[in-house]
Amino acid sequence: MVEQALIDGSILRTHVLRPTWHFVAPADIRWMLALTAPRVHAAIAFQTRWLELDKAAFRRSGRALTGALQGGKALTRAELSEVLAQAGLAVAGERRMGNFLMHAELEGIVCSGCRGELVDASQSR
Repeated sequence: MVEQALIDGSILRTHVLRPTWHFVAPADIRWMLALTAPRVHAAIAFQTRWLELDKAAFRRSGRALTGALQGGKALTRAELSEVLAQAGLAVAGERRMGNFLMHAELEGIVCSGCRGELVDASQSR
């Protein structure tokens, strides 16, 4: 039942409250992100610095992810890793890729779709 709700978009899976997964109604995701994203960014700031990620890298990753997912496309994490690598971003290691994706979630660029896929957040209800 939960899996079907993720597939049809009636619930979204995201890191809205802290760096752990939460289920959120599509109608609530924007205001929740606006309220909580600064706190989550602060919580992961040490790891972000340790991974040598900065605003310029996140801008590039955001543009690459937006372009790849535009029009409601859904891609797997592995496919998005290739997208970021083609954009000249080093994504070796699970933590670095995870940080890029969590940042994109917090900025409303992506949200998780069915298991293993990320989707264009502008398509969420």
